[in-house]
Amino acid sequence: MKKIVFTFGLLACIACGSQQTATENNMATEENNVRENIPDKHREKPSPLMAKGNISLEEIHTTSWFQRSYESFQPEPEALKAFQKAMRKQDYKIDVYFGLWCGDSNRDVPKLVKLMEMANCDLSRLTFVSVDRSKRVPDVSPEIAEKLHIHHVPTFIFYKDGLEVERYVERPVESLEKDLAKIAQGEDYSDRYGE
Repeated sequence: MKKIVFTFGLLACIACGSQQTATENNMATEENNVRENIPDKHREKPSPLMAKGNISLEEIHTTSWFQRSYESFQPEPEALKAFQKAMRKQDYKIDVYFGLWCGDSNRDVPKLVKLMEMANCDLSRLTFVSVDRSKRVPDVSPEIAEKLHIHHVPTFIFYKDGLEVERYVERPVESLEKDLAKIAQGEDYSDRYGE
């Protein structure tokens, strides 16, 4: 029983909502540096639920964590083909909720961008929203924030015709590309939280 409690406590400390570590402090400093340089034209990009992109891909691209994850990611060929085929058929818009301070976001947001590029998808389909540690979505009403239900990051919400189709939350069930291919193909998908 003590081992279970210890393991649970250890996992809780590692999760994206954990206390700051030296690495997180460095990421927070990097986030502040990135935010200070965001041009006004990149601050607001509406999405179907009225969330506004508060950071652009160009700014995210300048971070060291983005480059590391982006360059090292090599998607599985079959999953890439399935994702590409499905994205050609569907006109999905994807809202990307993430934390610049979050290791899971640092891992998966660059992978999503690279997957979209390799599948020849229009990157303007992506809207990036950086949230704080409480997962508060900036510039939305409490009602919209409740409907968005961002409880873990990253959260990628797929929309079609203004309606949410599915979402990817925090970590893959199989792999990022396989999970996103299932979502794009309209297959039955449930994230790690059963949603």
